[in-house]
Parts: sequence; structure tokens; C-alpha cells
Amino acid sequence: MSYGPLAALAVVAASATFGLVPAALAQQPPDRLARGDAAGTIGWFNGNKSNLSGRSYNNWYTRAAYGAALVGWYWTDHHKTEIEFGASSAARLWTSLDAVDGIPAYGSAEYTFSTTRIAIAQQYQFLRNAWVHPHVAGGLDLTWERVTGHESAVYQYDRTNPQPRLLRDERDVPPRTDVHARPFAEAGLKAYVTPHAFFRSDLRFVGMRRLDEVILRCGFGVDF
Repeated sequence: MSYGPLAALAVVAASATFGLVPAALAQQPPDRLARGDAAGTIGWFNGNKSNLSGRSYNNWYTRAAYGAALVGWYWTDHHKTEIEFGASSAARLWTSLDAVDGIPAYGSAEYTFSTTRIAIAQQYQFLRNAWVHPHVAGGLDLTWERVTGHESAVYQYDRTNPQPRLLRDERDVPPRTDVHARPFAEAGLKAYVTPHAFFRSDLRFVGMRRLDEVILRCGFGVDF
């Protein structure tokens, strides 16, 4: 029996097989559906001010609007780094004082807060090439918080003395800017209205040792 034709066929098959291996290894993952995106959002800002010592209730101010511009870069179809520049409108918080060192007292104060911030987040986006993409994210929030206010006089009442004792005179709170660096967690979604334009919405929780801020927002953006 002659093995010439079989040997030739084997050589051709081996050549084809080994020729396909480098080609397969050279293939890259599928192109990202989007290189990056940009968006603008507006929302509702809530700030926790329970650190105002001695105030017994109403520790959150909730009447602040929030606006932000965001730009993101996709490393894969699921992983994105996002940078945000945002600010909240001025909001007032009225507080009252019930006691000092366990002894009944009376006083009140009104503060005004506004914020500007830069935040960087690492986001994981679920699904691929769908009309709606849920996501979760975590990152670092750097906030400049401007504070002004006015505090009333504080009087303390002692059963042994019928006359109230003045603990503090009425005073204005000098304007100041506090800087906070805190982690945050976020969950939201990105819903496409065209192949490149989308609606987005998310809920963010900011805080280190306690929950300091809650931001609910929505907006529109484009992929590029």
C-alpha cells in the first residue's frame, strides 16, 4: 500500500491546525461597546448634622438641590472609572437644645449649609449591549462644606434656683469651610433612549463612621 497520498494529507492537516493556533492566540477580546461617557444630573441632597452637640432632633437637612457633571471611562464593558464634579444649593437647618450635662436648658440655632465636591468611583455595570444596565459603585468623596449660622442665647434651669442661668450669649456663627474626605457606596441604572444617548439614575450613601449624606439623582448623558 502506498502512503504517499495519506502522508500528504496529514502534512496539509497539520499545517492548517498549527497555522490556526497563532491566529487564535492573536485574537483580542471584543471591542468595548463604549470607550467612555459623559452626563449631567440633578437631584435631592440630604445631610446629617447630628454632630451639632446637644440638639435632640431634626438632625438632617433635606431641602437642598444637587447638580453634577460626570465623565467616565470604560476599561471593559463592565468596569468603569467615573469622576464627578458637583454642588448642592444652600439649605437651612433649625435645631433646639433641651439639656446641658443632663440639666434642662433652652436654646436654638439656625445653620445654613452648601457643598461643592469632587468624587471618583469605580463602577461595575451589569449586562452587555442591553437597553438597561444596572450598576453598583464605590469610591471616595472629597467635599468642601460651607457653614454659616446664628445661635440664640442658652439658658439652663436648675430646680434649686428659680432664675435661669445664662450659659451662652446670642451669637453669629462665622462663615467657615469644612473639608471632608469620605467613602461612598452607590446603586443605580443606565437606560438607553438611543444607541448612544441614555437616562441615568442612582442613589448614593456617603459616610465613614456614620451615614453623613444621601443623594438621589437622575439625568441624561451620551456615550463616546
